[in-house]
Amino acid sequence: MLDGDLAKRAIDGFVRLKELYQDTDIAEYESLEQFVAEADEGPALEKDIKSFGFKTVGEWNTAITSVSFAYAALSGTHEDEIKQELDNIKTDVDLDDKMRKSLIEGLQSMLPSDNNKKIVGELNKDKDWAKKLKLLEDSAEEAEH
Repeated sequence: MLDGDLAKRAIDGFVRLKELYQDTDIAEYESLEQFVAEADEGPALEKDIKSFGFKTVGEWNTAITSVSFAYAALSGTHEDEIKQELDNIKTDVDLDDKMRKSLIEGLQSMLPSDNNKKIVGELNKDKDWAKKLKLLEDSAEEAEH
């Protein structure tokens, strides 16, 4: 669950990582934890993330993911797509119960809470924070290409 301070620290951490680590091979790693453990730049990235008050890279990743999902929900289409996919999975007769449950849990975790949408929505009203939030969208689009 986000609060304003946590969301701001997560966003600022994202901006720092984007500035300092965009030219690394970070995308080649399975996770940020793996990057921290194996890449030459890993310890520096971990130190940068901890400077924003996070105990671990995983803790920061959870926070920025929550911010990202809430930001995507501001457009409205993100939640609609997930809800449609949930409906499809619930009625898919070819899925066994274990797989259906796993897919449903995964998709439901992508639906932001009303609290998180409110926090990110408030931040998005401020032009400086809106600019930083836009970087999340830009990064998502870059990852798709």
